[in-house]
Amino acid sequence: MADATAYNTMTLAQQGSSDAVFDVVLWVIVLIIAVVVLGVVLMQLRRIMRENDDSQTKGLMLDDLRKLRNEGHLSPEEYQRAVDAIAQRMGTPGGVDKGSQSAE
Repeated sequence: MADATAYNTMTLAQQGSSDAVFDVVLWVIVLIIAVVVLGVVLMQLRRIMRENDDSQTKGLMLDDLRKLRNEGHLSPEEYQRAVDAIAQRMGTPGGVDKGSQSAE
């Protein structure tokens, strides 16, 4: 009878430890999935925000430069150097805004 009780106790302990291992493995998998999903969401948000920032900054800066040139605060040469510097940062060869200089 003592042997049966000892065997039952060992079996219950083994079941308890295997349940605990299963729980730990399950939660590790859940956490990994949550981190991956969060990473994908953050990457998408970052991409969206970068696209919005680039388009707004580019237009705003060129408009500001045109305004300064038209008001006489910038010479045409200074204006063209600034436009070329912006174009170079953006990876566009040559001046982005050469047409508007002669049109205005």
